Amino acid sequence: MNEVSPELTRQVLHSAMHQKVLLRAAELVNLGWTRGTAARPADSQKIRSTSPQATAWCVGGAGPGAAEPRCL
Repeated sequence: MNEVSPELTRQVLHSAMHQKVLLRAAELVNLGWTRGTAARPADSQKIRSTSPQATAWCVGGAGPGAAEPRCL
């Protein structure tokens, strides 16, 4: 009777991963903030938030940028 359902385990693991991504997104925005594009490199051009050259992120771009395996 003390067995945890697979669905409950999945929900807990996803919740922990979501929290990790959101915390990393906040860190990315803290490193550098931009608007008008998902992200920018050091030369201020518009790039994808998942680009390794990104040095500044908008709030919307920080989530996908933080979900990249290199960021976690």
